[in-house]
Amino acid sequence: MSSGRNPVGRAGTPADIVAATMLLIGNGYLTGAAVHVDGGGRFA
Repeated sequence: MSSGRNPVGRAGTPADIVAATMLLIGNGYLTGAAVHVDGGGRFA
C-alpha cells in the first residue's frame, strides 16, 4: 500500500506486524480476532 493513502502517513514495517502478533500472543482473553495491520488504510 502506498503510504500516501494511509492515515498513519508511512508504509508498514515488519516491526508493525511483530507488534500486532505479540498483542495477540500475549493476550489470553482475546480469541477469534481479525487484526488489520494496515495503518488505517481500510478507513481512508
